[in-house]
This record gives sequence, structure tokens and C-alpha cells, in this order.
Amino acid sequence: MLSLLKKTILMLLLILVTTAIKAQVKEEIISESFYSNKNNWPESDNEFVTAKINDGGYFLHHKRQTNSWVFSIQAQIYQGENFYIETEFSKMEGDATNGAGIVWGLGRTGYFAFVVNANGSFYIRKFVNGKNGVYLEKYTKSEAIKKGNAVNKLRVQKQDDELVFFINDKYVSRMPFVAFFGPEVGVVLYGYQKILVKNFEVYGSLKKEKTDQSLATLNILRYGVNDDKSKSGAKLGNANSRIEVGETVEIAVMVTNSGVGQISDVYAHVVLQTKNKNAFYPDAKKYYKLGDFKKGDSKLFTFYFVTTSKFAERELNFKVEFLNSDETYYISENIIVPLHIKLPTAQYIENQILEINKHTVVEEKNIDNYIPTTFNNGSDIIMVIMGVENYLNCPVAQYAVNDITMVYKYAVKMLNVKPENILVLKNEQVTKKRLSEIFGQNGWLSSKAIANRSKIIIYYAGHGASDIEANMAHIIPYDAIPNNSNTWYSLQLLFAGLQRINAASVSLLFDANFAGVNRNKQPFISNGGTLWAIPTFPVIVSNNFTALYASIGEQANLVAKVPGHGMFTYYLLKTLQESADKGESLTYRQIFQKISNNMVADALSTGNDIIPKLDGTGGNNYILK
Repeated sequence: MLSLLKKTILMLLLILVTTAIKAQVKEEIISESFYSNKNNWPESDNEFVTAKINDGGYFLHHKRQTNSWVFSIQAQIYQGENFYIETEFSKMEGDATNGAGIVWGLGRTGYFAFVVNANGSFYIRKFVNGKNGVYLEKYTKSEAIKKGNAVNKLRVQKQDDELVFFINDKYVSRMPFVAFFGPEVGVVLYGYQKILVKNFEVYGSLKKEKTDQSLATLNILRYGVNDDKSKSGAKLGNANSRIEVGETVEIAVMVTNSGVGQISDVYAHVVLQTKNKNAFYPDAKKYYKLGDFKKGDSKLFTFYFVTTSKFAERELNFKVEFLNSDETYYISENIIVPLHIKLPTAQYIENQILEINKHTVVEEKNIDNYIPTTFNNGSDIIMVIMGVENYLNCPVAQYAVNDITMVYKYAVKMLNVKPENILVLKNEQVTKKRLSEIFGQNGWLSSKAIANRSKIIIYYAGHGASDIEANMAHIIPYDAIPNNSNTWYSLQLLFAGLQRINAASVSLLFDANFAGVNRNKQPFISNGGTLWAIPTFPVIVSNNFTALYASIGEQANLVAKVPGHGMFTYYLLKTLQESADKGESLTYRQIFQKISNNMVADALSTGNDIIPKLDGTGGNNYILK
């Protein structure tokens, strides 16, 4: 009896100590509520899995009866200090014996998993080199688990030299801490089942190893395809810049160090993430030597893959891992390569790297790696950020994806907009049907907004055009047909939907040209026919309604001198950065004046002509205060 009492007291003390340690772990590494994909969780829909983020949940469906699937992202956790990883998910469907749970320490050679099932059992395993793994704690029944199709919360917590495990905030196990295989964390599903992940948190201290090196951030800026001839002269595909079944295709990948540190002796490793036997990546064991990356450097490497005529999936997913020779640096990104869609060519990507490295300007406060924090009140701001770079039927809108990526970061980090109040649409997500759903009656925006209180900001980067018959400017969606205005989305329709909401203010920012000319001054709408026209913009009649346009008339919407952004977006972010750094407030009229002055000067210096436009009655509203 005394022994049982001692055990009970020890357990209570442990819970109190671990709860106190959790409260002391203050540094946020990941705080994910799944209202947007800000942390780049894998999304896919194929014969094995479906993974989709939508309005506050990460829906995961593992379709196979056996085996498992891991959905992971990077978390640069410093293992020398205390940390915790926590997730909450609901089981929706599947056999009660099939488990789901947290994965941590995932690397090239293994990972750890803390798993519960609907029968009320949990286990902890270590997996090495793709083998079945070793049970660190075998199947154990626990009353802390909610059985059946219920919601359970799991937490893995490092406490000094131990790992402590909790289910629904109740202590269930502990064991000695074991070093990670790699930096990724996530969720794993075993056997057929559906779950909805409600949140995922990682708190601790960021990785401190090799400080200068840890400040380097390697990422994939863009990629292109070569389906013509390899550099050795070998025939690949039919040279139409579309990946089609039965072809051998080269992928040219642009890797950029967008961080403020530098990294030496870097290698890239590519993993084809499909079990479909009709797709092959022959160099699965190859490591591509990229060399040293200084701040702002961009480099190219090329790999190839093969599909047979029986390959029926719509896309291929590759994980690209970057690591240095002593493996003290590791980061990975996914490339989702669509089939049957026209893509940038490998030669285009090579030319982009030459241009970037030729004109790279090393700025102490580059807009991509320095975002000042502010006390701006963003609690009432609702944003829709949308951009199309790779169109289905139109030319590339250079840098549009990087534009929307950075606008999102500035919105969250500087304007303090809640991530759940931001909807980000990229490339194939920007269809006419989707825009109609978002801005229509009872759409996403109207359901989010509160009349006379919400401050709505709409940002768009991509192409625009004007229909002379309708006498109105249009957004060109991803799937638009260039000479068919019925497939475009009119600004008049957009403005009407926004005016119905009766928000406290509406601000629209267009990094687009509306005369059917791309960012390289090339027309893609018929000139002289019934479609091409000098743009006419909607008349703004509502109070506190503001629109900023990158250009008017027949002018092209140019790219910035510093490669990586459209000119309008570059000076938008640069003005925000400089004002925030000085602690200054900024109205839309003030930001327009600074953007306009810089754009006009830059355009004239290169022999071009551009005139931005400010319209509406809300110019004195603050974007930053």
C-alpha cells in the first residue's frame, strides 16, 4: 500500500514538473492551425493517399489496407534544450487497430513514432533504414485514450535527459532521450484510415549548431523541364515543354540561398515519392554536388525520370534534400511536378540563374530575409493573396509565386494578420470557378468578414487583360483561354462582391498589367481583334475602398531590377520594410506615392514607361500603424 502511494506521489510530481517545463518552453518553432499551408505540409491526391488542408484542418486519408504513410515538415529543434511536440487529431474512419500519431527526428536513415489506436492502446517505436523498427514501448492499454472515432491529443516532451509522453494531457510513459535521425516532424498513419489533424505545435529552441551556417536557407525558387534533347544529345520527349507519359524528362532545379548565412560543400539528394511502378527515378542513390552557397547565391542541378505509357497519375512528387558533407546542415523541399501542363523550359531556368547571379545585389536588409516586427493591429484584417506564375494556356508571369509567398510573410510577421484570416491561392488554385466561390454570395470572404468591422485586403500577382466589348479589365485565371474573355474573371464582378460585404475598408493591390501583356512586354491577347483593349477599371463608389494598380494603359508590368519579384511588389514590400524599421505609420496614399516614384524612375532608367494608378476614397486609411 505504501509502495503504491509512493508511485502515485512520484507520478503527480512528474506531471507537475513536466507541465512547468512546458510552460517554460517559450520559443515557437511551429504553431499550425491549418487555415493556410504556411509551413508547406505535403498535399496530394493519388491512389495511395489524400492529404489536403482546408479551413482549419489537415485531412489525411491513407487508402492502403497495410503499411504506413508519413506526412512531415522540417522543424529545426535544438536538441540540447527542452522542447515539446504536440498534435490533436480526430479519427474519422478505419479499423480500430490501425494507429496514428506523432513522428519526430525523421531523417534519411530513420525516425521515431508515438502512436495511438481507437482500441485504447499506444506504442512508441524507432525505425531504422526502412526496417520494421524496434518497439521502445510495446502496445500498452491506457485509459487516457478516447476510443472509437474520437479526438485525441498527443505530446512528446523532452525533459532534461528524458522523453516524457502524454495523451490528452495525462502522463503515460517516459524513457531516455535518443538523438534525432533528422530535422523533420509530422504525422503517421498505419493501415486504411481517415483522420483530421486540428493543430500541430513545436516549441523549444531553434537549432544552434554552427550559427552562420544555420542562418543559410536553401530553397527551390523554381524549376523547368527539358523534354527535347539531353546535353549529351540523347532524345528525350517530343519537345513541347509538357511532361507526358512514356517520356524521359529532365528537371532543371534552381536552388537559392535566401537566408543571411552561408553554407559550404552542399549536396542535393532527390527522392521520388510514389510507389507507382510506372514511374522511375534511376539515380535514387545519387548525391548532386552543389558546392558553396554565399548569401543570395543561386545554382542549378538537373535530374531525370522516366514514365511508361501506363502511368495514369496527374502529378509526381519529389522530395529534394539539401545537406552538407558532415550532415550538420539539413533541409528539404518538395517539388510537385504536374503532367500534361505546359511548364517553363530548363533553358529558361538556366537563363534566370545567369541573370540573377549577374545582377545579385547583396542588401543588408533584403526584403526576402529581413521583415521587421511591429505593433500593428491586424486582428480585424482579412486577406486573400493569389498569384499565378505557371499558366495552363498563357505565358509565365515571372516571379508571381515568390511575390505571393513574401506578401503572406509580411502580412503575418509585420501586419500581424492572423494566419487563419488569410487565404492563399497559387497557380492551379486560381480558377474562375474558385474565385467566384470566394467572392460570391455566401463565399469564403463573406463568411469570414464582419460588417463595418473587418478590413479586407486583396492582393493579386499574375496576368490581366481587357475585353473591349465589355469595356472592363479582367484577372486572367490559371485555366483561362487567352482569346476567350468568358474564361476570365472581371474586376467589375470582383468589386461588386466586395461591396456587398460592407466591410470597414477594402484595399486591392494588383501586381498585374490589364492590357494582355506579360511581364516581359510580350502580348498574349489578340492585338487588333475584339478582345485586346486598353484597360478600363471599375468606378469605385463605396467609401473606404482603395485600389492600387501596377500599371495602366498598354504598359507592361515589369520585374524589379533586383531579381525575384515583380517591380510593384518589390517596392510595396520595400516601402513597408523601411517604414516599419523606422517605426513610421503608412497610409495607402503614402505607400502608393513611394511605389510610384520608384517604379517610374526604374522604368525610365531601362528605357521603359510605366505609370501606376491609385483609385478610390480610402487613400488615407492606414496599411501600417
